[in-house]
Amino acid sequence: MNEIKKIFDIFQNISLSIIFQHNVDKDASWNEHKTNKDYTLWLVTNGNIIVEMNGNTIKASTHDVILFYPGDSYSAYTDCEKCSFIFLFFKMGTGNMIDIFHSRNASGLYYNKELNRQAKLFQKNYFKRKRTGENYMLSSLCDFMQLLSTMFTAADFTPLENKKQVNVSQELIKTLIYIHEHCTENLSIKELARNTGMSEKYFISKFNHDIGISPKRYQIECRMKLAASLLITTYDSIAQISQDVGYPDQYSFSKAFSKYYGESPSAFRKSL
Repeated sequence: MNEIKKIFDIFQNISLSIIFQHNVDKDASWNEHKTNKDYTLWLVTNGNIIVEMNGNTIKASTHDVILFYPGDSYSAYTDCEKCSFIFLFFKMGTGNMIDIFHSRNASGLYYNKELNRQAKLFQKNYFKRKRTGENYMLSSLCDFMQLLSTMFTAADFTPLENKKQVNVSQELIKTLIYIHEHCTENLSIKELARNTGMSEKYFISKFNHDIGISPKRYQIECRMKLAASLLITTYDSIAQISQDVGYPDQYSFSKAFSKYYGESPSAFRKSL
């Protein structure tokens, strides 16, 4: 199977969106403890990175790739004088952006010669785009799709965690789609529960169990990811984006955005 057909077969029914990407350098004093809020990918461009999570340890070398799930809490450090990596926050789903990794165990270390070759190409194109700025988002997405294709079809894999398999009911899948389509509106738990035919108490319990977060939190995450996308892909004012994602004023939106991403909307946009 050639590379183009391989990518098409994997991504023809998948929605993929890069929320944010950046490159960082760390020295020997680096020791990071964090819980990811989005799907996050690290591509090591220099040195080694050691990640510990739930008693498991992996070591990534130059041009290896590490994938984290939302909610993964980890510690990371390097055993080198210096390490560097490109990181991406992204979302991936089918149809209306429902997460396809939800019931899979895909967080961990990806590596081998074929992936290293693809990662090296991604790195080269990433820094070229940073210099020229030409077709930045489109070319980034194409390169990212190729990288993910190689990860899931050709690379060796060491998991960071043995995740429990969860089968999400059709009722909840419909609810997730509904929340995505109406995330800018003020949705009530009562309305969402009624649409599934469940009582409010059972709906909240099942949603938390199957999805891992509350319905309200899920809507907030949808709003924040939509806001991040608008900050990246448009020149709309922050006041306009506040309205577009369903907040009554810019102050409320900026407060929620800063709490979720750890920086203000204006700082987020300037860092791109």
